[in-house]
Amino acid sequence: MRILLIIIVCLAFTMPAEADVYIKSKTMAGDSETWTSGNKQRVDLIIPMLGKRTTITRIDKGIEWQIDAQRGIYEEKQIAYPITKEEPISEKEKSEMDANFDKNYPSTQPASRMGTLQTRPQTREFLGAPATGYGWEPDDSHSTFWVLPLKGDFAKAEKENEEFQKAHLEALYANTPAKEREETVKGLLNLGVNMGKSFLAFSNMKDFPAGLGVGMETMVGSSESDQPRSTMIFEMTELNLDRLDGSIFELPQGLRQVNDLAEEQARLMMGPGYDATMQSMQQIPQASTEEETAAAMGQTMDNVLETLQQAQGAIQEAQSQEETSE
Repeated sequence: MRILLIIIVCLAFTMPAEADVYIKSKTMAGDSETWTSGNKQRVDLIIPMLGKRTTITRIDKGIEWQIDAQRGIYEEKQIAYPITKEEPISEKEKSEMDANFDKNYPSTQPASRMGTLQTRPQTREFLGAPATGYGWEPDDSHSTFWVLPLKGDFAKAEKENEEFQKAHLEALYANTPAKEREETVKGLLNLGVNMGKSFLAFSNMKDFPAGLGVGMETMVGSSESDQPRSTMIFEMTELNLDRLDGSIFELPQGLRQVNDLAEEQARLMMGPGYDATMQSMQQIPQASTEEETAAAMGQTMDNVLETLQQAQGAIQEAQSQEETSE
């Protein structure tokens, strides 16, 4: 009996998640692919001119890898936020902060202050199914949020993602007191910080229909002379629930670990001009006269221009090599 119990427990820990999820999306920042399986997730973001950036989140290990495979480097971070001691603020200071936030970020006002939630008259097809559009009126941007009903694979994908997001938030706040962590995680989940709903994070979700967020469309004009045009700034283009290969959640071999991925990327892209640019920028606040300040700023601009030219050449060379290899 004891051996049978051990086998059952081991099987429970090795069984796959209820549904592995693969999602492909298009955004204004670039195309993205997301693989989620239980407490593991991988996100590949293709950024124009910069290439692919990969983030692998391993809640089971408590770490996150940010990877630039093209340059052969990665950064490893602990998921949990470090414990920080915050100075207490008075109710008056808190009230002033809230008032300044509402004034400076009017678009994040609750939906009750943004207008009335309306259902758009036409549906639109996403992932082979008709999605319902919702938006607030009046709304100068005429934004529409496209939502699919939680049925079949759509419901499984949403459930799997919500479970991962909850586990990820609990890992992020692992160092905070239990009660505070519970309240924070619950609050963030209620704000809709999950698949396809991040664009509603500051909105009043109370009246927003449940569903899988698959698109966000808004009116955009590049200049005052241009006529505003409808632009899809987020669109889910593919959804698959097939079993995933666990190796995609592992750190690739042969990469060099760095302390700061963004800094190392800038250094590699900008070449020899990086150090000179950073040094001249540091001299600006140290200048004691207007002449010294102007000279330091001029030198910085010269270094930046030279570095950008070097970076552009490096990018063109990298693209040429990729085209040749293909």
